[in-house]
Amino acid sequence: MKKVLAVLFMALAFSMTACGNSGENSDSQSSGYEETGTDSDTAAASTTAAESSAQSSESSGTSAGTTSGTAAAREAIPASEAFHQKSIWFGISDDRSFAKDSFVQVAFVFDGRGNATVYNNLEMFKFSMISNDMTDDEVIEVLKELEMESRAKQGVETAPQPQPVNLHIYSDNSGNVTEEESIRYTDDESGLDGVEINRKLVVDPAVQQIYDMQFMGYGNFKTRIKDTNHPGFALDPVGTAGVPVD
Repeated sequence: MKKVLAVLFMALAFSMTACGNSGENSDSQSSGYEETGTDSDTAAASTTAAESSAQSSESSGTSAGTTSGTAAAREAIPASEAFHQKSIWFGISDDRSFAKDSFVQVAFVFDGRGNATVYNNLEMFKFSMISNDMTDDEVIEVLKELEMESRAKQGVETAPQPQPVNLHIYSDNSGNVTEEESIRYTDDESGLDGVEINRKLVVDPAVQQIYDMQFMGYGNFKTRIKDTNHPGFALDPVGTAGVPVD
């Protein structure tokens, strides 16, 4: 009988020990799952926040770039910069509007290096002689031919020579703000050798259509433009390098 009781007691003790270990393992596994879940949630939240921040930064950067580009595109080109680019400018008489039948008094061919060749014997020139499809070099050939024909009639065989771009600013009463600006050139035509002529620059933002061409510039002094969104031209501010004042 004692042996039977001893066996039963040992069996009961073994059963209780097994149940205890099973509960501990269950608690440990449960705790492990909770910790794993917490780490996953934290990582997901961090990833979402990083993506949101990146998207926000990208959006902000794109907006700033667009605004800056738009502002830069609208800034008018000052005369000193415009006349230091390769281009052809046409000047008409002061009392005429810039139109297809305008009498072109002078044409400036700027070489992009600070010099201009001035053609001022263009009585026979008409805007119908040129077109939007013509390159500047082709237009220059037309100007040269007309200039030399006119000079030949006057007994002048020399062609006009390049001369430095000569701008001049006239300031307001304060001396700090540009009120007027002009471009000066030397007329080397026979009988007027060495005479300096001023052409006043008057800001004019309008685009003038003549045949298939578009012109823009100053009141009676304009150049062909290809870009319909051209920012236009402006006077130089007081203090512009290389442009004397008063």
